[in-house]
Amino acid sequence: MLSQLLILAQDDPNNQGQMWFMMVVCVAIALLYYFMVVRPEKGGQSKQGDMQNSLKKNDHVVTTGGICGVVVNAPKDSKEVTLRVDDSTGTKIRIMRASIYRVVNKDDKAEEKEA
Repeated sequence: MLSQLLILAQDDPNNQGQMWFMMVVCVAIALLYYFMVVRPEKGGQSKQGDMQNSLKKNDHVVTTGGICGVVVNAPKDSKEVTLRVDDSTGTKIRIMRASIYRVVNKDDKAEEKEA
């Protein structure tokens, strides 16, 4: 009895249509995921990498750990950047270039002082 039902289910023409419909839905969901999640993330990563590679002396930066400092030395071929974190004592730290979160420009500083 069970084998007859399985044979009938395989021969059912509606079953083939349902299978194609499910495949189309799965492909559509995968495409939506790619264009809404993966692609924008790649764009953000490339902007972040460009910013980190274009660091230059006297840039005011914030690290992923929240440390604010001024770039003292940022050789192009090096993975490390030297930051001055305290102007009064001249304290410097070396950090990985990849840990620079953003470069703070003068407009950002003015907004922070107003807030």
